[in-house]
Amino acid sequence: MKNAKINIVVGAIILTSVCLSAIGATADPIVSNLSTDPAEPEPLSTVKVTVTVTGENILSVNMTVSECSDNPNQCYLAHTNIPMTLTANGDYEANVTLTDDEGRADHMQFQFVINDNGTEYPLTKGENGEWKVYFATDDGDNTQVTNGKDNSSPGFELILTMIAVFVIVTLYKRKR
Repeated sequence: MKNAKINIVVGAIILTSVCLSAIGATADPIVSNLSTDPAEPEPLSTVKVTVTVTGENILSVNMTVSECSDNPNQCYLAHTNIPMTLTANGDYEANVTLTDDEGRADHMQFQFVINDNGTEYPLTKGENGEWKVYFATDDGDNTQVTNGKDNSSPGFELILTMIAVFVIVTLYKRKR
């Protein structure tokens, strides 16, 4: 009777693990390693933006670049829905021409929209806050913030599989 209950529990764990593995829990895509060329862009210049995007089945990456100011905290111009191109080294890149001719903006802010297997993921922040690149200043006091948060979670099917293997090994050792 006791063995029958254990067999049912083990069978249920294994069945749950197999079902979850078949469904395949996937993590959201991640944007990291934001860089610009030039690293300290000038207002009204053309800037090449490069990012690393990781995900399961990425179909496309688009970005929105806003020209903003910290004082006052406001964005003035947005260049929306700029398609990014996949490069040979696996990064995505696109060019954007800055257009704030009034000198109000002191940095660029980025938003990325990743189409991963038909689902769109808008990403506006990394682990240290918003993605910002400050413009070159006369005193050289500018900052480039490179953010990318790994917001993936472990696959729960892997955890259940490990538990099932542990239970099976434990039961097998008890029978000996």
